Amino acid sequence: MLTTLLTLAAATATPAPAASPADLAAIEATCFDYVDGQLEGDPGRVKRALHPDLAKRRVLGDTGDERLGLQRMSREELVDLTRRGALKTPREQWDRTCRVLDVAGNAAAVRVETPWFVDYFHMGRFGERWVIVNAMWHMKRDGAVAAPVAEAAAPPLFALALAPGRAWKPGRPFSEQGLRPHFDYWMALFRAGRIATAGPVGTDSGLVLLRAPDQAAADAILAADPAIAAGIFTGTVRPYAPPMVNGAALPRPREAAK
Repeated sequence: MLTTLLTLAAATATPAPAASPADLAAIEATCFDYVDGQLEGDPGRVKRALHPDLAKRRVLGDTGDERLGLQRMSREELVDLTRRGALKTPREQWDRTCRVLDVAGNAAAVRVETPWFVDYFHMGRFGERWVIVNAMWHMKRDGAVAAPVAEAAAPPLFALALAPGRAWKPGRPFSEQGLRPHFDYWMALFRAGRIATAGPVGTDSGLVLLRAPDQAAADAILAADPAIAAGIFTGTVRPYAPPMVNGAALPRPREAAK
């Protein structure tokens, strides 16, 4: 019965009107602003293609902290990567395509492909302007340059050291220091892909390896920690560029408190 109803619905549904040539041209222009802006290293061109509340995601799968894990990127982070030239490429080496998959009113689905990644976009029309609202991307790990590009795209690393502040209660464990807002704050950054590793040091301190665009951004992230504002911790941030890294030697993350 359900199959019959679905068949009848498909047969009687009114086809969606085709997009106008002007809309198709505007959608493609936004797509090429996104990809060509990165290849040119033009942050302004990339920024104008993106909604301020862009949701850009990549599937990570289950991690030590999160089931169905996602890597998350904001408009500001993507624009910063472009400014740093993460994908800047000589024009003669460009190899990219933009394909409009579907358009319905003020919504469109678009696919873009380069040698490094495939993106699927949801675009929205605001007045006469089309911008990218959502993006799901796949990194081509089998590409010869996928690993170098992924590494180049990572923002700089900073080491953030936490020490007891004026409101720290000596002799009491972390669980009695009122650190739930602090934990939630850093967990949100971890799930957004901004934290390389973090955890307690001894019985009254902490260490965070944080990715941020620059020193000012890292300082601002520290200052926004609720435990810093409450005086439970004090903190310092310094650039961190380790010449030796052995990821296999790092311990597996323990199950985070829910």
